[in-house]
Amino acid sequence: MKPPQTPGTSGIRSACERLVGSARFEIIPTPDAAGLTHCLSPGTTVHVMCPPLEGHRSGSTSPGGYLQGADSAVTVAIEVAAQGHRAIPHLSAKTVRSRQHLRELLSRMGDAGIEAGFFPGGDGADAAGPYSSAVELLRDLGELDHGLSAIGVAAYPEGHPEIPEDVLLDALLAKQSVATFMVSQICFEPEQVLRWLRTLRQSGIELPLYVGAPGAVGLRKLMGQVKNWGVGSSVRFLRKQHGMLGALVKRKFSPSEIVAGTAPSLDDEELGIAGLHLFTLNDVAATEAWRRQALAQV
Repeated sequence: MKPPQTPGTSGIRSACERLVGSARFEIIPTPDAAGLTHCLSPGTTVHVMCPPLEGHRSGSTSPGGYLQGADSAVTVAIEVAAQGHRAIPHLSAKTVRSRQHLRELLSRMGDAGIEAGFFPGGDGADAAGPYSSAVELLRDLGELDHGLSAIGVAAYPEGHPEIPEDVLLDALLAKQSVATFMVSQICFEPEQVLRWLRTLRQSGIELPLYVGAPGAVGLRKLMGQVKNWGVGSSVRFLRKQHGMLGALVKRKFSPSEIVAGTAPSLDDEELGIAGLHLFTLNDVAATEAWRRQALAQV
């Protein structure tokens, strides 16, 4: 493998501009989620995540106010697409009830002109149907006339709290026969993402990567979410960088340092970084305001 080359100042500035300018936004489906994306420029790529069913029927609302299941993700994605955005619903394997249900979800997406989907395994202990993992769902998806031009899967720079590293790697190797891109779970340290990504490339993973980062999210909300995701080192990073949680109530995270740490490697063809994926936790307006300010300062 050739040693990475560091671009000059103008090259890094250009890379930052491209990362920020083409950033993807992820939202959580709530009854008013589609309305949050009105502040985004037409054509923005918007992922709609898929919260677990938590024992409730698909489409119901969890105690946190989130709509649940793949049906809800598709419904909100259709509303987002109607605003002129490129919507990508998440169809978590554990919330898909059957192969026929998968066909129905894909049909709804196709009727709305949605040409991309994201297929994580999903949280929660129990599966609603035959799919307990994304590998199983993608196997069936690959046999269907799905009409999708882009198929995304999840990847984990800091590992998964419940899945061993070798199992994660084997799963990615299996998924890339169907998938076309991957999105990394939140990691606050670009150096860790780059080390992990080089290891993936050496192991045969070729899928382009969208680097996952928090949007301009309230720090208290962000701390709670990364704890739920089991991203332990990221919690420690937040505490180190931003002090005690009690002082964070009115502060928001800035993705700028992650952009700055990623930009010098954007044009490294062996790494295959495709762009930036912002987990907004529905702080969409604040994240878009950060994006526009960052572009003005490049």
